[in-house]
Amino acid sequence: HEFGPLTNPYGGCDYQGVEASWADQYKAGLECQWVDVTTIDTSNKEVTHPLSFTSNPDGLLCEGTPILDDQGYPVFEPTEFLTAGGDVVHKAGCEQLDNWDANNGGTYDVTLPQSGGSFVTRPCDRGQIGPLRNCGFEDKQVRFDCLPGSTVTLRCDLQGNNAQPQVARICEFSSLLGVGTACTFQDAMTSAAVSKGGTEVKFTCPLARDTSEPGGKVSLYSAPVFPDDSAAAMTCTVQ
Repeated sequence: HEFGPLTNPYGGCDYQGVEASWADQYKAGLECQWVDVTTIDTSNKEVTHPLSFTSNPDGLLCEGTPILDDQGYPVFEPTEFLTAGGDVVHKAGCEQLDNWDANNGGTYDVTLPQSGGSFVTRPCDRGQIGPLRNCGFEDKQVRFDCLPGSTVTLRCDLQGNNAQPQVARICEFSSLLGVGTACTFQDAMTSAAVSKGGTEVKFTCPLARDTSEPGGKVSLYSAPVFPDDSAAAMTCTVQ
């Protein structure tokens, strides 16, 4: 916030931590940076649910005055937790402030798109442009079967005399969920600009992930190269 320092001592990996009023952000793909919402039924429409969190629920972080020994070093005390090896986990001794955890929780509403969508199929609302953006795409409801690991060539074309260039994004199809994955540019099998007259789109057919996801299926998503242009109907056929 505005009263936070412009610099802090935790700028590198050699001395890690988070300065007061600063935040540390990690990408969604890391463990513990996401919430599994697979069981929420979005088959018929998007669903809005509150997402809640609690920071420091066990009081392991000191939110008060640290307890120091006579030499000024932190005093550590045992907790109820054990390491994977069975050793007791210790925490820094602390005289917690009154109501120290009163502002440690938060809740905000999260909208889950209808099955087959993601934030990639939601509108671009922050000025994102260009074919690499991860918003404004439409599920074309087109599926292709292929041999896992093989190279697939599609011939994609646009309908309409004044059709502006569109992006064809090929995403994995989930056999378990029965929908496409509405993937980002980074996770796509391929993402290619398609112009009127036809464009070849090549990709490698996805491999099996496990017995529930055998691979061999992809789904097509599209969007105008520039979001101010109109969407155009796209047809793709296997060559």
